[in-house]
Amino acid sequence: MDGATASSAAARPSPASSESRSPGWSSGDESISAGPLAGLVERARAAGLDFMPHAGQVGGPDVVREAVEVLGATRVAHGVGAEPDAEVLRLLVDRGVCLCVCPSSNARIGLKPDFRKFEAFGIHLVVNTDDPAMVPTTLQRELTLAETKYGLNREALIADAWRHRFAPAAGRRED
Repeated sequence: MDGATASSAAARPSPASSESRSPGWSSGDESISAGPLAGLVERARAAGLDFMPHAGQVGGPDVVREAVEVLGATRVAHGVGAEPDAEVLRLLVDRGVCLCVCPSSNARIGLKPDFRKFEAFGIHLVVNTDDPAMVPTTLQRELTLAETKYGLNREALIADAWRHRFAPAAGRRED
């Protein structure tokens, strides 16, 4: 989708207010600044859309910081690049940002994030399946992997997924 098409789509209100409309964004190159997208993201939010940028899988802490500070992300796809920077980890906690992590995807590209470190900082984590063309997995497999290999609590991951889901404002519950 080019910029003009994306701008046009973001300006239209969602036709089904009972359904979540949640675009993600990934240029495939985390070295490209997301700053120019800030206006488009704001228009999408004004039209009732949620937004989750792909940041910090291959990019470092600055990419994750930009997703939160510039784009206003409340959820980040991956975000593991924030791990070496305690200041960015505190930013994620302070802003209540949830990281949607993909253990199989990380392993596929040679990453070994310490998910327990994120958890110890108080960062909410959920698991995701990422790109099925790149990593053939299932949500059940990712939950099992997160629990057995990385020592994360399956029930806590599921609870955080519920708490941080994109849903129409009227349908959100905090329990």
